[in-house]
Amino acid sequence: MTGVPGAGKTLAGLNIANERMRADEDEHAVFLSGNGPLVEVLREALARDLVLSSKEKEERVTKDDAKRRTNTFIQNIHHFRDEYLTPNLIPTEKVVVFDEAQRAWNKKQVSSFMKRKRGLEDFEMSEPEFLMRCYESSSRLVHNCLSYWRWSRNKYR
Repeated sequence: MTGVPGAGKTLAGLNIANERMRADEDEHAVFLSGNGPLVEVLREALARDLVLSSKEKEERVTKDDAKRRTNTFIQNIHHFRDEYLTPNLIPTEKVVVFDEAQRAWNKKQVSSFMKRKRGLEDFEMSEPEFLMRCYESSSRLVHNCLSYWRWSRNKYR
């Protein structure tokens, strides 16, 4: 999905991920972004909304519980990537929405980071490529910016 700033791409991605989770409780979804401040703002806003909406339904959801839920649902791509460095660990999420895909690290950036910070000398994938490999056996992967992915595929190898 592409569009000018403010067109609603992020909201559309959140809606897709959220609707997939509502349609099938076993179909976990995750909203990934390389924009750290956006991740924090979305997590906080959704946690507050969850607390308020639960009060309206006369249910009790604490702010801590709400934050746990939103932190699982909305994640920084870099943290998500690091979590699945363990061989044979397959993500539980069946639907992945990758927002702000232009912020994804290319092969050179990830390789340098992995050598310096994780001690991995032979990491030779971009973040989009690593994400795709995590889901090779999975049924669906939603990418927020498919036209960007097609263009960047060669660039990020």
